[in-house]
Amino acid sequence: MREKTLTRELDALNAQRRTLPMVAVSNDYVFQGVDGPRSLLDLFDGRAQLIVYHFMFGTDWDAGCEGCSWMVDAMSHPAHLHARDVSIVLASRAPLRKLLAYRDRMGWGMPWYSAAPQGDGPDFNNDMGATIDGDENHGASVFIRDGDQIYRTYFTEDRGVEHLGLPLDLSRSRSLRPPRRVGSLATRLPPVSRLRRPTPP
Repeated sequence: MREKTLTRELDALNAQRRTLPMVAVSNDYVFQGVDGPRSLLDLFDGRAQLIVYHFMFGTDWDAGCEGCSWMVDAMSHPAHLHARDVSIVLASRAPLRKLLAYRDRMGWGMPWYSAAPQGDGPDFNNDMGATIDGDENHGASVFIRDGDQIYRTYFTEDRGVEHLGLPLDLSRSRSLRPPRRVGSLATRLPPVSRLRRPTPP
């Protein structure tokens, strides 16, 4: 009974999250990825929504945060999110070469971008609360786009990122669009066999 009550309370909280005000993103952030410089819009990869996990990896660190590493290990393949028009990426302040070396070491395939500011350009980590007074912070930002205009719709940190390992729960709680009201999980999402799984790097 208590579990059912908690589920209903979470549904109500998720509904409130989806009504939070959107904040327009006006800065032209530049990220470094395996295919060269990318804009925040590029990170959407053509989809309507974007989840950015702010992975703690300082510029002078030799390895990523252990807690963040555990978090990424717990994330399933993103095909279910892609089926709901949502992209998910990692972003860190460290140089790209360090990020890719660590990603290879850990056996991950998720897109990872260096968010280190370019020259006098805007500082993505600082603006998003992922770097505070020079100290790294982990969290997740959610963005939605209307054409080329991007809005930040949600941010969470600390234990709030634990949902990142649950694609269905994540899309329910972060999406601005409520999940389809149907009776079973099988009808909420396409069968796994019909989903496009990411190609290993």
